[in-house]
Amino acid sequence: SAGGALPTATRSAGAAGTQTATIFAGGYDTANTAEAYTYDGSSWTGIPALNQARRSLDQNMAGTTAAAIIAGGYVEPSRTANSEEYNGSSWAEGNNLNTARSDAAAGGIQTASFLAGGSTGSATGATELYDGTSWTNSGSLNTARRALGGGGSQTAGIVFGGIGPTGATETFDGTSWTETADMATARHSGAPANQPGANSSTFAAGGVTDDYVSITEEFTKSANVITAGAYASGGSLNTGRYAIGGMGTEAAGLAAGGYGPDRTANSEEYNGTSWSEGNNLNNAGEGGGAAGTQTNAAYMGRGAPPATNYFEGYNG
Repeated sequence: SAGGALPTATRSAGAAGTQTATIFAGGYDTANTAEAYTYDGSSWTGIPALNQARRSLDQNMAGTTAAAIIAGGYVEPSRTANSEEYNGSSWAEGNNLNTARSDAAAGGIQTASFLAGGSTGSATGATELYDGTSWTNSGSLNTARRALGGGGSQTAGIVFGGIGPTGATETFDGTSWTETADMATARHSGAPANQPGANSSTFAAGGVTDDYVSITEEFTKSANVITAGAYASGGSLNTGRYAIGGMGTEAAGLAAGGYGPDRTANSEEYNGTSWSEGNNLNNAGEGGGAAGTQTNAAYMGRGAPPATNYFEGYNG
């Protein structure tokens, strides 16, 4: 739904914050501008201007309306490394970026933010971290790009999209970037949504493919991490066979019946290391159903042939 309009129509400005507490600074109207505003959820209010007018700041800002950081941008004839902090009432010069650039992606807070990707004249994957005083180089993006979106925090960041266009999405752990699920529609220059928590829940709206688009996509990531399983070698069966009934656990297993080289009644118990012979089934067969534990097992049906309805219980 429509919100309060900006006092001055502007593009390529930097923005950060939330829907009810946004800061918006710099950009281009008829020339590079230093104008800055805050939004309270219904209307925009002018605040002190940046010290350096500049544009191409689409994602180069992080923090809040009371504590923001803006860095980089474009000032004729080239990109700038200039960095400024806002304290809720005025802008102050901070230490500059190591790599001058525009059209990057930022996230985090004033004292712990990141800035990744952008244009140095060509697309870059360079990432820098800000500690409230200075910028430090960190791990680069897997896909160098400019005009990308992103957000989150310095230790849980996200970037997506970019000129190409690309739908590539990467998450950040404070040290390195990892590729994750891509956007369904590759695009650049969309609404970035650089709020806290964007690493696990964010959205991308609008942007450019071969034309302007109004598409919105949401990104979510589960907090659950599934660790991949792995098999390790254990003791071999005493009698090789297939179509065996398996029961029990890794430390107390039971194998009954099977085929090799003929149907067998053979039964073996496993102690977590090796197999030992147990009492055999009463009826040889393979392919029966098996369930239970080593000391309370059931083996039922089987191909004899023909298929049978035998049922046997085992008490260990």
